[in-house]
Amino acid sequence: MIGTEGVTHVQATPSGWRVVLTAGTGVEPLTTVTALAGGEALPLPLARALRARTARLFNVYGPTETTIWSTCAEIPAAPEQVRIGRPIADTQVYVVDEHLRPTPLGIPGELLIGGDGVARGYLGRPELTAERFVPNPFGPPGTRLYRTGDQAARTPDGDLDFLGRIDDQVKIRGHPCG
Repeated sequence: MIGTEGVTHVQATPSGWRVVLTAGTGVEPLTTVTALAGGEALPLPLARALRARTARLFNVYGPTETTIWSTCAEIPAAPEQVRIGRPIADTQVYVVDEHLRPTPLGIPGELLIGGDGVARGYLGRPELTAERFVPNPFGPPGTRLYRTGDQAARTPDGDLDFLGRIDDQVKIRGHPCG
């Protein structure tokens, strides 16, 4: 159990956190545990319930193609919204329109990710690789960005709001299908 083993940090999907909160942990509340939620959208009601029982809560976002975590947001004690935050070290994020031009603050666009964590592409899928891993118009020559297919908007304070998917891509165990 989390509470009885002296665990200080736990990462789980929001679905996993629902199970943990429902089943119990051995010690309630988890005032010494830092919780990390990622892998799927973190709903506000769950963020509130989880944050009320933990020392700290971080919402981490990132697709498999960018080495899992790309952005991070610490959720405050009484959250009013759940954001995906800002890029982690050696990561760049851009919210762009259909022509890969940056959108103004608050205007939705596709979230693109660049930096050290970007994969080389999809094994045996050159067409999909070319579609999703594009030359980086904002960085040094030879660098690439991953087109996430996720819609986001930048907030005035520099955070990112996740707004859902803009395409119909389906992934099974982190692998694009179809």
